[in-house]
Amino acid sequence: MTHALRIGLIHLNVQYKEPEQNRAALVELNRKAADHGAKIIVNTEMGVSGYSFTGRQDVFPFAEPLSGPSVSALALIARENQAYIVVGMPEKDESTGIMYNSAVVIGPDGEVICTYRKVNGEARWACPGSENQNPVFKTPWGRVGVLICSDAYYGLMPRTLALQGADLVAVPSNWPPSGMDPVDLWRLRALENGFAMAVCNRTGKDRLMDCADAQSCVIDHKGKALLVESSQDSAVFVADLPLLENGKLASSRRRKIMEQRKPGYYGEIYLDLRMIPDQTDWLNLPKPGKIRVSALTGGDIPGLLQTVLMGGGDAPRLAVLPKNFTQDNPVESLKNLANEHNMAAAALLQENGAPAMAILAEPGKIAQTAPFSSLAQNPDEPLHTVDFGPLRMAFLEKEALKHPEVSVSLAKQGCDLVVVSEECFAPDDYMLMGGRTLDRLALAYSSHDQSGVILPPEGHGPWTVNSQDETGAASIVLDTASLRTKRFQERINYSILLKKHNHQEE
Repeated sequence: MTHALRIGLIHLNVQYKEPEQNRAALVELNRKAADHGAKIIVNTEMGVSGYSFTGRQDVFPFAEPLSGPSVSALALIARENQAYIVVGMPEKDESTGIMYNSAVVIGPDGEVICTYRKVNGEARWACPGSENQNPVFKTPWGRVGVLICSDAYYGLMPRTLALQGADLVAVPSNWPPSGMDPVDLWRLRALENGFAMAVCNRTGKDRLMDCADAQSCVIDHKGKALLVESSQDSAVFVADLPLLENGKLASSRRRKIMEQRKPGYYGEIYLDLRMIPDQTDWLNLPKPGKIRVSALTGGDIPGLLQTVLMGGGDAPRLAVLPKNFTQDNPVESLKNLANEHNMAAAALLQENGAPAMAILAEPGKIAQTAPFSSLAQNPDEPLHTVDFGPLRMAFLEKEALKHPEVSVSLAKQGCDLVVVSEECFAPDDYMLMGGRTLDRLALAYSSHDQSGVILPPEGHGPWTVNSQDETGAASIVLDTASLRTKRFQERINYSILLKKHNHQEE
């Protein structure tokens, strides 16, 4: 029995509005991938036609039905080689005239077995795909899901595929190499869901986009990149994805992550806030303003706090400390630090063998909440938040960072800042923390040897990490007004995400 699944990626130099030329190239390159033993072949987004159309009439001559020439030509290759082929194209529904940006999956019998329509469709011409479409299909190696390009940007759509049993996700893309590095994003999605990803980008220039340096990749279920390649010319990239002894894709890590979910706390994710330009009044948030947020490492905490007090003007101050920063009455020590320095201090603390508690100490008062790991499974209540100064904040443990539902739920409660207080961090934790800021949350993290404050991306850029300086502190002045306008992915199948028994397809 073979113990690797060979993946083929058709990294095509797509010719804009030249379907015959593109189709001929697709046939040649898919045959080449099949000849190299690829059993799942992924083609680029809109590979038949090119991408940047100006409107419905512009794309109409290039859109095809599922019975059209492109699917028919590739079906022969799939059947002859007993392979699965995923091809991106503008799809035309002949019964309605509606057009979609689609990924069509052809099975080894040459028949269409799955059609995924991009949800974040091109607004000038494409109808968004339905949240109720089924983008997961069965193979001898396990279930495979399909997303298209920017549908993988936000975390909830990939999560629905994991809950539907996908252990590999194929992603046809047109993602130019500017702004956020998409390989980081795809690694993040694999890491937090426990599935592998096969992402086929493109090369060449479209009407508006330059993808000459765009990268295609294959990523394993632990977020490790097995292949990252680009090419100035059309190319076939091949990677072997390891299989288990039984010839199946790895699934235990995905299953474990899904079992750790707590859907009873995620109810806010289904709220549609697209028409709310500013959350402040709608959610009764603290009046926005500036606050100096400082994340500290272990060691000389009083000395670091003196450094924190030196900047920030008159803005309120919040210090984030490592978990159990002291063994000597940690809760009382945190209260004393807050009172002595006239600031707020936050940490995850445990004393006298009791369960750890998330503590926010302010001068003269203290608030505490149970951390995510100790919350009951299905309470039907929101995740806990705390208000301080111009800030709504929440505590998370690093185990919760794998769950995009958590940050979306907090963002829809108006949360400005997530605090992560731990004793130490693993390398993957930093990517997971950065990923949570895609939901327009800032994040402050602190451990005994690393600290930082991460700000969400601006536009299509990457998240920004403000790491500790030579003093052992990372400090910024955060204006919460900049975080009150948030953008959420809609057309999500919330029924899958909110099932209380963490149902997973076999």
